[in-house]
Amino acid sequence: MSEFRFAYDRQGSPVVPENMFGKQGVFTTFGMRGNKLAACDLHFNRLLSDAHRLDLVPIDARILKQILYKCLGRHVRHFPYSKRIRISLTNTVIQFDIGKYCPRPRRLWSKIEPFSRRPFEIKSLDYQRLLDMQNRDGMYWETILMDEEFGLTEGRSTNLLFGFEDCIVMPKTGFLPGIGLGEALKALGEKVRQKTLGLEDLSKCREIVCLNHLQGPMQIIGIPDYNWQSSSSQIYRLLRRSLGRGFSWW
Repeated sequence: MSEFRFAYDRQGSPVVPENMFGKQGVFTTFGMRGNKLAACDLHFNRLLSDAHRLDLVPIDARILKQILYKCLGRHVRHFPYSKRIRISLTNTVIQFDIGKYCPRPRRLWSKIEPFSRRPFEIKSLDYQRLLDMQNRDGMYWETILMDEEFGLTEGRSTNLLFGFEDCIVMPKTGFLPGIGLGEALKALGEKVRQKTLGLEDLSKCREIVCLNHLQGPMQIIGIPDYNWQSSSSQIYRLLRRSLGRGFSWW
């Protein structure tokens, strides 16, 4: 839950903050330590690109940054810790939700549920179902989502990489390609293939890594409902070593 909320209209005047999930709009979430924002330009560019694809009223990234820095400057004494910042954007409101960054465990359990976001290529505020999963699961579980054709697509808040004996596979479609995934693919290079994955592929899968830019790489150690357990940490260790602590706040 956010500790501080600041909301503004499109002209920069303060308005009353509210729960933004369920509204017609987009959002992005990133970290901040001290005065350093994590991959700020990448997150702002993705936010504005998603807004354009959702046909929202355009807004200049410089305006978003000015308002954010104004919020942080006025309340800096309240933020002596690493922060998690969520920016939500609709046709009428810009909202900043600022709270303490809480790192998740590096190794997680998982369950699989049928659910597919629409449109999955956009980080939209139509996110309440995933937020409900997050509140239900807690920090030690990451739900893997399965689309209408029983394909494994993404985690409720992460991207997925599957390790097999001879290759690393990422889902072919049905997921939001996050900023963290982009950095991971650069590190892994030609080792990664794209393929449609189903439940039947779990028996051959040795390792599942989930990741996002805020939390970094995490390893799925087991899916009890499907009697699956990890038998390798190769991809996870490679990403930890290749990306380094500069990748995120983990």
